[in-house]
Amino acid sequence: MTKSNNAKIVHVGEFEHVIRAEWKEHEIIALADEFLNWMEEDESRIWFRDFLLSKRISTRTISRLRERNDYFDEIYQLVKDIQEARLVHLGLTNPKLATFAIWTMKNVSGWRDKPDESEDIHDHELIVDWPGMEENNE
Repeated sequence: MTKSNNAKIVHVGEFEHVIRAEWKEHEIIALADEFLNWMEEDESRIWFRDFLLSKRISTRTISRLRERNDYFDEIYQLVKDIQEARLVHLGLTNPKLATFAIWTMKNVSGWRDKPDESEDIHDHELIVDWPGMEENNE
């Protein structure tokens, strides 16, 4: 009589080791360095997410890495600034791509044509209780 093994077969995703990887501090720093080097080494690179996607790194993972490591957060912001500058230059130097550059900046970098109307912005504020005003009004 053979003994049966009741062990369950559990499928592990092909990319689970990459997607769910726990990042160590030195790995985050190395990724930040590689990220900036990748962006700086080729002026034609405009879309930094290409680098992240090539590493199978999602925007959710990037958010977690930015929260965990100040160095990575600073490099991420620098790469984003480089992307923004390149998009502006692209729009300024190629009239055919100007609309694309403007649209991209509005969607990626939060550019707006006018201030947000939901904000209550005042040019001036009336000060009623200014020190010494009581004496002058009498």
